[in-house]
Amino acid sequence: MASKKSGLTLLLLAFLALAPGGCGILCNNPCGCNPTFPEQSARIRSFELLTFSTGGQQITPSLNQPYDQVVKAFRIKDFDLISSAEKSSNFNWNLGVAYACSPPPITVDKQLIDLRIINQEEVILGDGTRWEVGQELSEFFGMNSFFSSSLVPIDEFLGEGLTLILEDFLKVGLIKDPGKSLELKLSFNLVLENGETFQISNEILSVRSKN
Repeated sequence: MASKKSGLTLLLLAFLALAPGGCGILCNNPCGCNPTFPEQSARIRSFELLTFSTGGQQITPSLNQPYDQVVKAFRIKDFDLISSAEKSSNFNWNLGVAYACSPPPITVDKQLIDLRIINQEEVILGDGTRWEVGQELSEFFGMNSFFSSSLVPIDEFLGEGLTLILEDFLKVGLIKDPGKSLELKLSFNLVLENGETFQISNEILSVRSKN
């Protein structure tokens, strides 16, 4: 019996020594010892901006909603890859178990450092405040990741710069009660760390007081 166990142990050790990538009992990577994916980055060519209810449903921009129940959500639309991933197998063996791994998300080469929201059509709020054409309204808006429940001031959310990930949505919404129904026409200016600015103009945000 002892000799049979010794023989099985030797066979197992021989198999582990010959396994692809040298995987064995010392490999703790949950995806196996391989594959390894090179990091990829992208250069933005354009953004898209959509209108959503806070429940996650895409809606028509002109549909009037309580100001705290509608957001503008933007993500990268067109981009160029800066580096290409090398071909690598996503199948490997680790103690006789196959693992499949996904490559890491593709990030943008320049961080987002500012979002400036400019008023394009004069409006008067319920308290008599007048928003002039060309006035920056960023202080009246909050921002966060799409699936976060709340909005925080834009400068607080962006901090020293935010790394953007392809396919991820970010949301922007009004945090000041307009006091009455308004249809805002806005320009969203997304500024990257190299000073490059992407402008999305004539965006409608139709809101009303929640009272």
